[in-house]
Amino acid sequence: MSLQDDRKRLRDVFSLPLFEAQNGGPRSCYPFIAKPPQVFEEKNAPPEPLIPTDPEMTKELAKHCSSIQKTSESMMRVVYDFDLLLAAHVRFGERGEHTEPYYKVQGEMDTTLVFESRFECGNLQKAYQLSESQYELLIRPDLSTTSNMQWFFFRVSNTRAKLRYKFIISNFYKSDSLFARGMRPLIFSEKEFKANKVGWRRFGSNVCYFQSSSQKVRVKGHEKSCGTLMFDFAFQHSYDTCYVAMNYPYSYSHLMQDLDALKKNIYTNNHFKRKMLCRTLAGNLCPYLVVEQEIDAPIRSTRTRPSLDIVVMARVHPGETNASWMMRGLLYFLTDERNEDATKLRSQCTIHVIPMLNPDGVINGNYRCSLANVDLNRKWENPKRHVQPTIYHAKELIRSLAAKKTLMCVIDLHGHSKKMNVFMYGCASPTLEERILPRLLWDKGLNFFQYSSCSFNIGKNKEGTARVALWKELDVLYSYTIEASFAGANFGRRQGQHFSPIDYAEMGAIIGRSILRFLSPEECKVVLAEVKEAAERESEDHGDEDDGSDSGSDADYGVASAKTGIATAMASSPPTNNTNNRRNQANARPQQQQQQRKDAIVRKQQMRRSPGRRRTLKITQPEMVFKGHAAARARRRNLINRELATAARHHHHHHQQHHQHHHQQHSPDDRSSGTTSNILYSSDTEDNNSNYNNNKSAYSSSIPVDDHGITGSMRRSSSSSRRKGGGGGGV
Repeated sequence: MSLQDDRKRLRDVFSLPLFEAQNGGPRSCYPFIAKPPQVFEEKNAPPEPLIPTDPEMTKELAKHCSSIQKTSESMMRVVYDFDLLLAAHVRFGERGEHTEPYYKVQGEMDTTLVFESRFECGNLQKAYQLSESQYELLIRPDLSTTSNMQWFFFRVSNTRAKLRYKFIISNFYKSDSLFARGMRPLIFSEKEFKANKVGWRRFGSNVCYFQSSSQKVRVKGHEKSCGTLMFDFAFQHSYDTCYVAMNYPYSYSHLMQDLDALKKNIYTNNHFKRKMLCRTLAGNLCPYLVVEQEIDAPIRSTRTRPSLDIVVMARVHPGETNASWMMRGLLYFLTDERNEDATKLRSQCTIHVIPMLNPDGVINGNYRCSLANVDLNRKWENPKRHVQPTIYHAKELIRSLAAKKTLMCVIDLHGHSKKMNVFMYGCASPTLEERILPRLLWDKGLNFFQYSSCSFNIGKNKEGTARVALWKELDVLYSYTIEASFAGANFGRRQGQHFSPIDYAEMGAIIGRSILRFLSPEECKVVLAEVKEAAERESEDHGDEDDGSDSGSDADYGVASAKTGIATAMASSPPTNNTNNRRNQANARPQQQQQQRKDAIVRKQQMRRSPGRRRTLKITQPEMVFKGHAAARARRRNLINRELATAARHHHHHHQQHHQHHHQQHSPDDRSSGTTSNILYSSDTEDNNSNYNNNKSAYSSSIPVDDHGITGSMRRSSSSSRRKGGGGGGV
């Protein structure tokens, strides 16, 4: 990204209106006229099943949806327009005008639903009424963008219990969704909560997701059809106020309430320190926590600081609220002094927690981007301090820990809108050590973490992610992304059920316990053996198959491509005899590594320039095999240094011989003095001496000698050979 692009993005940010919320609330780009419910997880909530729709029924519903939209074109009317309301707020400022809803109910006989999304995390751009009970809704894109329509969260009022409603959300950015696999939207009823303490519940029937031609979105210069979600439902109460969301909301204010509760809790307040990482573009605070066993020791000199550091981050994508629920469970686990596992973990390492990397996007209801119209999880390679402040300061924090040689692993929590279960992304290495922590999280399938869905590929569009950028630049081998499905699991005790906030929080605690097991060398050794055994079985099962990897991205960095997530970094040639093939591979691997080291030495010698000038060696594909393996890189570096030192001595000796050779041409009497000539011309070279004496006159007349004892023509030929990549340069 150029400086001009950065300035344009900053101008776009500064052109957005900023409104200060009352009572010290967050700063947003539109005023909040409503407060969504801050409901925590319910321990006694019943499991809610995934209800997939039959494909044939989906086709019929898609045709029915198209017919509804065509027949209602002349009758539809706008009942909500966020853009017009925002323009009115900008025009009138904070004087209180236009805080009323867009549509005002015309008496008791009017059954029109009243929509609203001007609250924290809210997202709804437009609502069209097609008939008395049918509505077409449009999701608002991320601010300053025209795409990323995925997250929705809005309020409806003036409900009727006897009517059967149909909602058609017709401008989803993605053509595929978990709604097509049984996921259902969420609803919260204020009357139901007051009467029965019932919070968020899944609702809707005939839920289907399909591509529709009614809405188009422009992607990389091309138009494509948007995804459409359609479902039927009935409200439980009349004249109720309900909230509808894609997933369990978790706002910035919700996070601040959690941090305040942790500080007030006598069992958690002594083991973490709350800091500020930085301020966002809108001026909101980005919190940062340090979790240790003795965070508030009275005498600082008596504190025994752990020797390892672990960094856990979440919510770089604002719409992935399940990442915050996992982070919430992890925080309560880490800070609980009554938990023995948490106490052991705090005594062995310091955990640095950044619970929300994109507060501005969360506050304003974005799904993926920040206010600067960038995906922050693609800016880790070169973050700009004034454009991506949270990423810049987070990377500086991780860089400082890596410089102290205490950084062990970095974990980034995310949510996934297309896959089921919880799984992990990592960066491959020849030792397969990066697969130990995912294997520990899997734990023989006792939870809903699926090891077979893990992947260690590095696609071309993943270069700027935290996982890949930190692995490449700071040599963080254990750099992971944990993805949790928006829907639920398709195996284990949660098979066929939606994930709840309790499940996400439980997964956060499992992450903490797995990190503790990861610190045990004995357990890691056992798990690594299991990983290698599973990798060998996988290579046997898929030895003849194409892994489908992108050779233009992964192979450039010597990374193993994994078809199912547990394929290995072994040779890709199809084995004829698996046992003999593995034995041959094991025997050939040291020879291949030795040849790669020799090739590296030759390339480095060829790229050397004249003395006094240094040229760095570009790391090519064979050398990048050692990426992430510190011991192998150290051995390779020592071998190269030894070979270069030997080459330098030989070159110096040859240069000295050549100098004495021409010196004797002008001073033939010096040969009899028994000094240098006796060293350079021993008894083994008497024939060469005689030949040289016989042809001395011809040699002297044809090639002039300069002041340095080497001919100018030889200097020119030597320099030209170096320019062409040949040998003969100084070391």
